[in-house]
Amino acid sequence: MYVTPRNEEAQSQRDEGMEGSGHTARQKQSRALSSGLQATVLLPSLTAFTPIIPMFTQNIREGFRSLGGTRLFRWLYEKFRYPFAPMYGGFPVKLRTYLGDPIPYDPKITAEELAEKAKNAVQALIDEHQRIPGNIMSALLERFHKKQKIN
Repeated sequence: MYVTPRNEEAQSQRDEGMEGSGHTARQKQSRALSSGLQATVLLPSLTAFTPIIPMFTQNIREGFRSLGGTRLFRWLYEKFRYPFAPMYGGFPVKLRTYLGDPIPYDPKITAEELAEKAKNAVQALIDEHQRIPGNIMSALLERFHKKQKIN
């Protein structure tokens, strides 16, 4: 079987323990941005000279839940390298998407600094708009009770 260089690179990154979809599926349901944004994700913004707009969707984790954090599913992932993470949910919670202030393009800033700024902006949106710890019942009740808009 012929393995392309791209696949070899992906395999070496996976072997080195780089985080990916399987890792994220197994993470505990924490609202904190544990690993943050990788600088390579933000490189297109630096090369295109465009601002970054932070975005957060409220109650997204209350709508769908995953069993990916258990010991059994972690063992299955380590054994087969396939993200076994059964999901349940589809609860009719109200989802609201919040957009933060744009982070303008700055030619003097590095990708790592930009990633840190973006991480802090998204975390600020989470802290402002999400009830922690999340609760499915309170998210369902938010659907039927209207709150007065502050803005």
